[in-house]
Amino acid sequence: MVKGAGYLQLARFLDLAEIYFKKRGLLIEADFPTGTPSGPVSLFEFGDFNADYLVFCDGYHLYKNPLFEFVGMKPAKGELLLIHAPDLSEEFILNKRVFVLPVGAHHFKVGSTYEWGDLSESPTKKGRESIIERLEDLIRVDYTVEEHWAGVRPTVSDRRPVLGRHPKYSNVFVFNGLGTKGVMLAPKLASQMAHFLAHNTVVFPREADVARFFRNADLKI
Repeated sequence: MVKGAGYLQLARFLDLAEIYFKKRGLLIEADFPTGTPSGPVSLFEFGDFNADYLVFCDGYHLYKNPLFEFVGMKPAKGELLLIHAPDLSEEFILNKRVFVLPVGAHHFKVGSTYEWGDLSESPTKKGRESIIERLEDLIRVDYTVEEHWAGVRPTVSDRRPVLGRHPKYSNVFVFNGLGTKGVMLAPKLASQMAHFLAHNTVVFPREADVARFFRNADLKI
């Protein structure tokens, strides 16, 4: 039983963040062309918007980004269930081979799974059965499954975040690899990244610095 903990309603947070930034003209929804520059780039132009820096925050899709193919991404698919269990206590989180997180009105998120071969974002029968098997080892109350989701975590081979400057293009950056701990890691790391871009004074934590992958980089790109 995990007590005294909390959680972020991430989908709600992202919806509100989208509204906030759109109202201030700080969010543009458009397809962004990725590719390797033919030479040094001092200014990035996109529509009517100009920027001195470009930071790629493209989640697990980073492994397909030609500028950062050298990063050891190892995306992991995960699946979750939403169950309704009227007789299950909402006073704590359960965590033993599976987590059972109360989200209100006797509904609980239950998960999760890890899959490295199938990177689709579609739920599977195998994932559902895996979660249910572990859930029924943990609880002894009736429940119904109401929803089933899947997503892909942007995990890295050494299970650490990856942020910093590209080895060849000095104004191209990456911010990625937050994996399963993004809600906890993002505020501090995003603050460090913003401070670095504004003042160029922050030294990124060694275990999170993209420089650890430079030995894999083809600097002829």
